[in-house]
Amino acid sequence: MATQVGMSVRESQSHFGKDDLVDVLLRDIQQVQLPGETFISTGDLIGRLIDHNPMDWGDSVADCRREVTPQMIGKLFRMVGVTPIRVGSGRGPRGYALKDIPPPS
Repeated sequence: MATQVGMSVRESQSHFGKDDLVDVLLRDIQQVQLPGETFISTGDLIGRLIDHNPMDWGDSVADCRREVTPQMIGKLFRMVGVTPIRVGSGRGPRGYALKDIPPPS
């Protein structure tokens, strides 16, 4: 199912909008980041989000029928001005500097 942000049942059910989903993402990131962690790869982030909150991020969501993708995460982050980076001189995994991610509103 495609929506404007390319995601979630929460948004497609009309009672949650894009901004609400961004808040869920920002809140959940605070719950899944490890102490002292400064960077999280997109793949690790998605895995942790699904494990932490499968109702919003996993493939068990009835209408979505698929897990969140890196592109979906990127679109949500762009809404709050966060862009992905690469570690290791641009050859390492792509992901996000946790210092760049704002707290939930």
